Amino acid sequence: MLRGPAIRREAVRVLLDHPDRPEAVHYRQWYELLTDAGYTVAGKDPLAVFLTQVSRSPVVVRGTQTGVYALDPQAPRRLRGRLSDLHAELRSLASTPEATADLAAIRERRREITAETGRTERALEEAETLLAPADDVQYATA
Repeated sequence: MLRGPAIRREAVRVLLDHPDRPEAVHYRQWYELLTDAGYTVAGKDPLAVFLTQVSRSPVVVRGTQTGVYALDPQAPRRLRGRLSDLHAELRSLASTPEATADLAAIRERRREITAETGRTERALEEAETLLAPADDVQYATA
């Protein structure tokens, strides 16, 4: 029985382990692959819960057709780039403000950057874990 992030983790693993390694898959087919692998999704409407969780994954992107999703193997690189941009913006805010600078606006932007940095770091951590080779995952969880 899967809940929350465990749904994302096992859904990605099922797709990565699939012999055909499909580039993109309709979420209903993906859900079927998950249940065929012996997993159940907890919730009133398991398919809806599955779709919600999969669409929240940092390594899943929407496909070109409705209901189709694909794994993004470049997610860790993309997220590292975003973290770098956030750190650079934070550094620029830390420089001495001009006399006319709106300190309240700077403080608010710094708070927003800090919050987004935390979300991006968590997404990067999840992406690296999900896309790591099976041997690395076993090592990381030991």
